Amino acid sequence: MDELMKILQLPEVKKIFKAFGESSIFLVGGCVRDTLMNKSVTDIDFATPCEPLEVIEILNKSEINYVDIGIKFGTVTAIINDKKYEITSFRKDISTDGRHAEVEFSKDWHEDASRRDFTFNAIYSDLHGNLYDPFNGREDLEL
Repeated sequence: MDELMKILQLPEVKKIFKAFGESSIFLVGGCVRDTLMNKSVTDIDFATPCEPLEVIEILNKSEINYVDIGIKFGTVTAIINDKKYEITSFRKDISTDGRHAEVEFSKDWHEDASRRDFTFNAIYSDLHGNLYDPFNGREDLEL
């Protein structure tokens, strides 16, 4: 948990949480998983109920640079101090062939969590380090 708190204190991470407001964005996926496993974190990803164009508007308002190459899939990459942070809108799969999915944006983090590949990649953290683990991914990490 100490490693997660270190990530949450990074100036860039704090800036993103501040831009979105602490209740509308979460750390998710590998960065949360890796801190729970005491591994070094290489990528910091966020998930939000905001749709991609809202994400861009928030980043613009906060003067955060971004690239929108993944916007079709709901991902906008924020760039702060030459570091990249993927911000992906909550979504659900409409159809998938196992590799590529047609997605629909959602406001429900449970729908977003249910489409993730593994239970331990569906663990979310808010700004205060509170974990949201709908499929008991922490237990699976201990196996």
